[in-house]
Amino acid sequence: MRLNRRSVLLGLGTISASVGGAFGSGAFSSVEATRTVELNTSNDSNALLGFEPNTSNGEPNNIIDTEDTSDDTATDGGDSVIKLQQKDLNQNATTKFNDALKVVNRGDKDIGVSVDDTDNTSLIGDGKLLDIRHDGSSIVGNGDSARGYAADLPSGENNPSITLTIVINLQDNADENIDNVSEVVFAARQKDYNV
Repeated sequence: MRLNRRSVLLGLGTISASVGGAFGSGAFSSVEATRTVELNTSNDSNALLGFEPNTSNGEPNNIIDTEDTSDDTATDGGDSVIKLQQKDLNQNATTKFNDALKVVNRGDKDIGVSVDDTDNTSLIGDGKLLDIRHDGSSIVGNGDSARGYAADLPSGENNPSITLTIVINLQDNADENIDNVSEVVFAARQKDYNV
């Protein structure tokens, strides 16, 4: 067969039609688009999930303090900060602050509250340097595995709450520095309620 311009064009047209039929025309596997979004945050006194020092006889405890840093966006993005106000913890001892932190549900959904240790697996959790407990059990876990650890926090008109105990274990973790724990990530999920 002699190649001429007409047979070459016919061959290319057949190849193009075959490739287009195999992959579809106008199909794509991913798209990126930028959209404007507006997100608003509230300090803990107005948020759907609030963190505050637990009170004893109406008086705040001297263990936990919260600080509203909404004017200081350079520090933490304008969030409230929960501070443990204990500086001189005993070395080689385990210190428990029973029911020190109160978590309030102001929303209309029942949730499970847990602590995600994804970025601090060596420092946060049961038997580790820092543990967060509810009713004697650790609520620290990783992602979906945290569901089994979550503390139930129902919704309701009177803003139900739970209290959390903070455990600092310098007895079994004497070589660790509590200053290495710079943040704790709390998770509140509907799917974790009553699991």
